[in-house]
Amino acid sequence: QAQLQAQLQAQLQAQAQAQAQQQQEAQAQAQQQAQELARVQQHQQQLEAQARARAQGDALRSQRHHDELKTAAHAHPSKVTCADQPTSERWPLPADKQKALPPNAPPLPSGWQEVVEPSSGDVYFWNTLTDETAWERPGPPALAPPPPLRAS
Repeated sequence: QAQLQAQLQAQLQAQAQAQAQQQQEAQAQAQQQAQELARVQQHQQQLEAQARARAQGDALRSQRHHDELKTAAHAHPSKVTCADQPTSERWPLPADKQKALPPNAPPLPSGWQEVVEPSSGDVYFWNTLTDETAWERPGPPALAPPPPLRAS
């Protein structure tokens, strides 16, 4: 009977140790998950901050573009009188700032113009119809879907 009692006590002790080890492993796993979640949240906050900074930069560039156009219009009216004038007639592009385009590059979509930022000489694109600006060359406009077929 004493031997049986010792065996039961040893089994209970082994079970308690196994449960304690499982709890430690579960706590460690929960801690790792919490750390990973914190890293993901921090990364998401960084991405959101970058997006806000980009949006603010775009707004500042747009405002600067308008200010520079006004200044240029006063200083060189013949170079900024018509929105349809090619960029080269408004602000000539320095050779090192010209965008390298493939020989079969399509023309800019309607309303878009290539513009040189006078202060930096950087080239950007300006839509004279929507007042949108972009650093990347805009692609052709998306084609409208065909009209639905009518049943006869």
